[in-house]
Amino acid sequence: MTRPEWKVPFPSSQSSTSSPRPLKHASTSVSESSETSSGSEFLIESVHHNIRNIFTQNLITQMAFVVDRMSLRHTPASLVAFCGKACAYAFFFCPGLADIFIRLWNTSPSIYRRIYAESGIDRNLGTRSITQELAQNFPSALHSLAFHSHGPLVRYLRQKPDVPVTVAQIPWQSPWVSRWCGRDTDLFFVFVKYIHVLYADYLPHDMEDTKRILAPGLLPIHAQLLVVLEETLYKQSVPQVPENPHAAAAITFDDFIEGADASVSTLPLGIANSHRSMAENRLVILLRDFLSESSVEPNHARLLYAQSFCRVMKIAARRTSLFDHNTCFLLCDFIEEAIPIISRYSQFTGMEVFEWKFWLDVCRQMMQSHNSLTEVRVFSLFFSIWNTWVATEERKADLCLGYLLHESLFYIYFNHWSPMVRAYFHRLLCWRVGRYNGEPSPLDSTIYETLSNRLQRVWSYYLSFQAKAETEATAPLSSAPCTPAPGRRIIIIRCDNPLSPSELFVSFDRVIPPASSEQSSRNSIDADSEAQPPQRRRWSILKSMFGGSSRSSGDGNSSSDESDLSDGGTVPEKNADGQCRPPNGVGDAIRPKTPHQPYSFKFSLEWMDRPQWPSRNKRLFTPCLPVAAQLHVQRRQSPARMSDYDTASDYESEIGTEDTRSSSYREKSIRDEQLKESDTVVPTSEKASSIQDIKITGPDNLAASKYAGRALAEWAQVVSECDSFFARRRDEGVPCDGMVETPTLGVESFRK
Repeated sequence: MTRPEWKVPFPSSQSSTSSPRPLKHASTSVSESSETSSGSEFLIESVHHNIRNIFTQNLITQMAFVVDRMSLRHTPASLVAFCGKACAYAFFFCPGLADIFIRLWNTSPSIYRRIYAESGIDRNLGTRSITQELAQNFPSALHSLAFHSHGPLVRYLRQKPDVPVTVAQIPWQSPWVSRWCGRDTDLFFVFVKYIHVLYADYLPHDMEDTKRILAPGLLPIHAQLLVVLEETLYKQSVPQVPENPHAAAAITFDDFIEGADASVSTLPLGIANSHRSMAENRLVILLRDFLSESSVEPNHARLLYAQSFCRVMKIAARRTSLFDHNTCFLLCDFIEEAIPIISRYSQFTGMEVFEWKFWLDVCRQMMQSHNSLTEVRVFSLFFSIWNTWVATEERKADLCLGYLLHESLFYIYFNHWSPMVRAYFHRLLCWRVGRYNGEPSPLDSTIYETLSNRLQRVWSYYLSFQAKAETEATAPLSSAPCTPAPGRRIIIIRCDNPLSPSELFVSFDRVIPPASSEQSSRNSIDADSEAQPPQRRRWSILKSMFGGSSRSSGDGNSSSDESDLSDGGTVPEKNADGQCRPPNGVGDAIRPKTPHQPYSFKFSLEWMDRPQWPSRNKRLFTPCLPVAAQLHVQRRQSPARMSDYDTASDYESEIGTEDTRSSSYREKSIRDEQLKESDTVVPTSEKASSIQDIKITGPDNLAASKYAGRALAEWAQVVSECDSFFARRRDEGVPCDGMVETPTLGVESFRK
């Protein structure tokens, strides 16, 4: 079916309006008569007619085989791949089969209307003539599906199709229809892949993207693709439990946090969603297979499908209800899987396909629902795909300055009433927005300063409110931090064996994709470099499994010192007389440094062993950013210090490098945090002395919140947790702060 000889009798986009003539005979005489010329044309047309008949008859015979085999209960994957490819070629070349295939889908007319509306085609600008001219580039089997508007297409599909006798004898209404509609197997998705390959060969390459939907038969395919996508979003979000008339109408995370014994399983996220992750969804698998770098399909076919699928996703997002929280949750799951795939393809081709501003606006709309689950899911989405989203300066500015740090959003969610929402938003700000990786751009510096200014404004409101409460003898703001959920806290745990579902699937139609020589050589080099791990590293995993770290505090310190020594750290050694001597002396051999081994970490919502209830007020200090970012902001805010030094090198030598200063400052901040944990309430005399220096200003309507004290206390804990993690990873051998791993922040706890 894929041999180019079969496509000779059919028109192509490169040919003119007349039929292609690949078979030409050299003239033997200048005075040939017109009868000889017409006879040659008749002979060529006869050859083309025979080729078309053989090709279409073979495809019709294959379709009878496809309907029979796809109606069986069990079908192997190789057979499904063959049947999907046969359906694509039969749809494109066989007369009458496209009409039957489209009617078997039974797509709602409203779906066609939404696709026409998204394309933005104006019917007054010669759309009819463009459609007719475009149809001449395609086989005659598709000419009956060339429509320029919604009405004629719907009226045509309501009529009974006129098909050949051999096609009518096939039992189309059989159990295979469910698979053809996109359920049970990959039949429909293999069809979608190869039908876009065929359309890309016949579409003019210089045609506008919005007018490609006028290609005959392409709009019904996109309509069914939209139906399958919306079934993924809506069917999985429906609860699979029997309805109870006495139960609550809708259960959100707001209900979950009301009691410590509440179960997350009551959240109506659907049972099917807990058994199959969105990474295993067939639409995501098709997108990954089609747009991956190892794909062998033509580039113009991959571009056509990428643009078409992005448009279908936009149509599905426009239809999603703002208050359908389960669908919004699943839509975030889907775009979290789709965005990295499309972004890698855009980088590979150098053409931007994904509309980032549209999807940022979608996230804005989701946040307006004021549902805690939706808000947490949006923050988790930003955290998960952060590096992909902020790959360009423009997108980073729109996301950070135009959205997350905007006053209308920052003060609402930093001081949010829900502890879980505050926990997710604070970690997004600390680990993503405020992370310092070295050599920041001017935009990064602006983001750090903006975040610092927002924190100082909340701090100013807290101080002014406390001063006013002290003078007027009213209730002050509480500074007791809250746990995200009753009796539970978010901690960082290490994932030794992360299993990515995206690596389980290879392709729809081939077992092993052809790998390039560069990739194979790169893998072999990596394998050789990691073939011999350190001997001591082998036993560290066993220690973590069998409780080797559960010792007293003294033993824990000694074990950490030993691990630091094994990682290549240098400590002073003692001579026989007990005097310390510097390591690596003149006659000593230099010990090779152990290579850095990255790990995977994640934030996990875990139960607390001994929860303190109620929590006590904490002694608050001026809020700050993570250590490295805070030092960078302080250095930018005090440029006058350089005037005390002769050269910039003297100034740099005085303050040290960024990593060195951040390490020492990080140790100091950890000690301060331990002191803050031991303190409860600020003494009255000390509080009164600090309040005297505060000037009470007018009310701050933006930063005003009765949860400001709790939010500042929780922010201090998040920053301390971040600094402690960076310090520990640097002690374990990470070369610089930029290479310290970022834990993943997911929503797996809400799916159980």
